[in-house]
Amino acid sequence: MNNSKNIASNIQNWIKEQITYDGNISLDQDLSHIGLDSFSFVKLIVIIENHYSIEIDDDSLIMENISTIESLVRIIEEKNH
Repeated sequence: MNNSKNIASNIQNWIKEQITYDGNISLDQDLSHIGLDSFSFVKLIVIIENHYSIEIDDDSLIMENISTIESLVRIIEEKNH
């Protein structure tokens, strides 16, 4: 099973690939403030779902509700239990 640090690291790397961001991304940083737009967000969700073999409910796919790495990690951990 993946631990929180590994999950967070994966998400950070995927975000950096999506928006070509070179800076540090903290776990509680609002991802829209570093340039993650709705299109990049959807692409990130698809990557997460495929990598972790999970499906994130459509109701949960509101960027404002899962706008940090911390909130994405929490959803992945909930789906893996």
